[in-house]
Amino acid sequence: MLIIAMSAPFGWVLIQQQVPDAILKSLMTLSNEPWVILLIVNLVLLLLGMFLEAIAILIITYPILAPVMAAIGVDPVHFGVIIVLNLMIGLVTPPVGLCLYVVAGIAKVPISDIVHELAPYLLALLAVLAVVTYVPASATWLPNSLGSGVIR
Repeated sequence: MLIIAMSAPFGWVLIQQQVPDAILKSLMTLSNEPWVILLIVNLVLLLLGMFLEAIAILIITYPILAPVMAAIGVDPVHFGVIIVLNLMIGLVTPPVGLCLYVVAGIAKVPISDIVHELAPYLLALLAVLAVVTYVPASATWLPNSLGSGVIR
């Protein structure tokens, strides 16, 4: 709870110090291609998801990355799906995957056994993440068909 409680003020400080602008400039110096920036964002979110709590990551990173995604033309609904999928994958990825500890406690098996059995599913999750990231219609078709998508 302390991590979550401190993430909101930390996110506010990052916004006040114009960190999103600095990150946008840094990413744009690496590449102007949206697919490269999305790959970098996915890797960062997956790495953060391996070590931190998902809600804290969401509170800290969304205000920073939302302007970056808007600058490269990514739909906000699409980015929301990307960030949530990344954080969900982080919940089942060692070393801090919280869901792994829950499953190990319920099943009364060592975490190493669960991680070994999880590998094919983790690869499938990464494949889904790639499809959702690089085929925006896979994430936005339902909101758009219901008329609640972002109007541009």
